[in-house]
Amino acid sequence: MLSNRISNYSYINQGKTRIPGVNDGLEMDATDQAFDVLGFTQEEKDNIYKITASVMHMGGMKFKQRGREEQAEADGTEEGERVAKLLGCDCADLYKNLLKPRIKVGNEFVTQGRNKDQVAYSVGAMSKAMFDRLFKWLVKKCNETLDTKQKRQHFIGVLDIAGFEIFDYNGFEQLCINFTNEKLQQFFNHHMFVLEQEEYKKEGIVWQFIDFGMDLLACIELIEKFNSFEQLCINFTNEKLQQFFNHHMFVLEQEEYTKEGIEWAFIDFGMDLLACIDLIEKVQ
Repeated sequence: MLSNRISNYSYINQGKTRIPGVNDGLEMDATDQAFDVLGFTQEEKDNIYKITASVMHMGGMKFKQRGREEQAEADGTEEGERVAKLLGCDCADLYKNLLKPRIKVGNEFVTQGRNKDQVAYSVGAMSKAMFDRLFKWLVKKCNETLDTKQKRQHFIGVLDIAGFEIFDYNGFEQLCINFTNEKLQQFFNHHMFVLEQEEYKKEGIVWQFIDFGMDLLACIELIEKFNSFEQLCINFTNEKLQQFFNHHMFVLEQEEYTKEGIEWAFIDFGMDLLACIDLIEKVQ
């Protein structure tokens, strides 16, 4: 249920879609054969492809705001129907649970209306969660197939880390990824190169010390200097929630007063840390 045009899928068409010298068709055949070698059944392979395709189609689901209401509605259901068919669920139920999910409040369940942005966030979160669980299942399946049940005294570890990635727009999620990658890279460099070369010096081996460059320890220290990285994540999440609360409970409410001609002295709630959020989300 996928077309041959990668540009049709927003989740995967925002970067480079072609690599010189790489044939996607041949790579796909090799991957399918690898699944066979690792003992995947045909049903398991079909489900892998269906879930991957459904995630790609979810990126094309469109929604619009319903008039002046704080309620979104589907802006066409073509992509949603494809997603529902691939996942084996009812299309109407899929849209119903995205647009008006039932949430538990205390001991009761209530139906909650969602605006356009909230529905978009839900679709994105569900896509990430589905692909994350698929990937973890693939790793588990491969490990089970390759497990010999014998004792192991040695292992070979492969570490592939590029450090900080630079994009035109680095979101908070990318900052977390970059920070973790760079911490691992620092650990790897220190133990595999710095300490190893110091041993050469102690043993009197003639050796020209190699500087591996791109040492971004200063970036790590900048992030960790005043608060731990964990605290930064907590503060960022709290402030995002505070911004959402202030905007919907105060700013929009006071704008309604103005529209209705109610005399009102606009209240500035102060301590607006939106600039901090923008700094974290837009750092290049």
